[in-house]
Amino acid sequence: QTSAETLISDEQAETDEANQSDEGSADDAQTSEHTTAETTEAEAADEMTSEQTDDETTEVRKTQVSETTAETETTSVSKTETTTAAETEPEQTTTTTVNTPAEPVAVLLIEAKSAAAAGMAGVPEDGIILPPTTYGLDEDETVAELLIRAGREQRIAVAYQGSGGSTFITGIAGITATDAKSGWMFSVNGEYVQVGAGSVRLSSGDEVAWRYTIDSGNDLP
Repeated sequence: QTSAETLISDEQAETDEANQSDEGSADDAQTSEHTTAETTEAEAADEMTSEQTDDETTEVRKTQVSETTAETETTSVSKTETTTAAETEPEQTTTTTVNTPAEPVAVLLIEAKSAAAAGMAGVPEDGIILPPTTYGLDEDETVAELLIRAGREQRIAVAYQGSGGSTFITGIAGITATDAKSGWMFSVNGEYVQVGAGSVRLSSGDEVAWRYTIDSGNDLP
């Protein structure tokens, strides 16, 4: 009896050990499954975090690009407005006027139409010896001095007597008096002067006309 009990006892012990071993293996399997599941969840969480980080980075980049584009467009608009304003505003030109005194001048005419009509030798057919010509005036220049200077420049012979204020013209272009009623007379601005040509001083703008008369001036305009 004792040997049978001992045998049964040994078998029971082996069975118990096998059961315990199976339970331990099951426990280890469950633990491994839990660990694997936790690892998978952690990896999934990391991936989600990584994706969120990537999304946030992309959004930040988009925002920066948008801001940069907006700044560029603003700068472009500002440049365009500045250019338009510059084109619209008229240029301001400063003009300085210097009042320079005009050179004093006088107009000189020499004609002998009466002598031409009378058929005098050496007189042009139209009687014009010098058409109206403008000359610059020297300071305090007289009617006689202007005639003598113009004759020298135009190669027109001028005969005269005396000097200074007593200068008296006796002939122009070889045409001289033939009697008491003939000779040369001069006018200043349309008025005939009955004094010596050397005593009449000219002013700027004066018009001097020398005309030959054969009737004491009654044949002159």
